Amino acid sequence: MPLSINLSLLPISHLIFIPICWFSVFLYLRVLYIIHQLRKNVFKSSFFLIIRMHAITDLLMFLYVELVARPRKYRVHNLFEAANDHWIPQLLWFSLTVIKNAMFLGYTVVAVNRCSEIFRFRNHVKFWSPTLILIVYLSEWLAPTIVLIPLFYTGNHNFSLIAAPSGGLFLRASPEFIKMCSRTSLYRYFASWSAHFCISSLLCIWCRLCRKLCQTHSSVLIDRNLQISTHQQT
Repeated sequence: MPLSINLSLLPISHLIFIPICWFSVFLYLRVLYIIHQLRKNVFKSSFFLIIRMHAITDLLMFLYVELVARPRKYRVHNLFEAANDHWIPQLLWFSLTVIKNAMFLGYTVVAVNRCSEIFRFRNHVKFWSPTLILIVYLSEWLAPTIVLIPLFYTGNHNFSLIAAPSGGLFLRASPEFIKMCSRTSLYRYFASWSAHFCISSLLCIWCRLCRKLCQTHSSVLIDRNLQISTHQQT
């Protein structure tokens, strides 16, 4: 069957935001290119290496939404058809869950990296070596994959693509699987941890900034007092 494109089911808001999304990704890739080009002098910290690696996860999520999730829900193309207890919806659901968990794990790593710069400032550069960052990034994918494979591929969970009244396709599975999946969703825990680390980092940065401002203000006052006392003596 030849590929056909149909945009009739897409809401108007999607037609507006799709070009904006692709343009944003183009700018994102441009920023990543600049970071990569200047990685040896300007953007040489571990933070930018983590950002460059995490960009792979971000781009995979973007491509999944634009090429799989949105076309499936609104039948943009005819590559997906209604299917009951089939491996395609099983693979789609599994891929989305793995990417989502890897994405939030990456946010947690970024938050930990920012926190370690504050709490372990002297050992920060040595600790976040390129080898460690690569191992951590691979673990972001391996950990959810290892955990989720038995969940998705053990037992018959009746993964299906069901035709929706609006004309699109919905992903469906057995109620037991949905309950089990919601209980074992790693990304919820890592999202809360990421938020906690980010808030802690911001508070620590604010405290360090206030301390530096106080030290600067104190040194200025001391210099002024010395100048005044010297002037009075002369």
